[in-house]
Amino acid sequence: MAALLSGNWEGSVTALDRLASWRPGVAEKAANPNVELHDLVLSILPDLVLEDVRPEIRGT
Repeated sequence: MAALLSGNWEGSVTALDRLASWRPGVAEKAANPNVELHDLVLSILPDLVLEDVRPEIRGT
């Protein structure tokens, strides 16, 4: 997430590759030739943040 938030696009592409290895939805979106990687990186950021804070929201 640090690469995504800092605007480090080279690091973000590396992070995107790693995410794609364990999140099929990310891999599917990244495989689309019409998708701009910059836009894809920005679009997955909210999901990553919610995954991190979701347990706190639930109070666990």
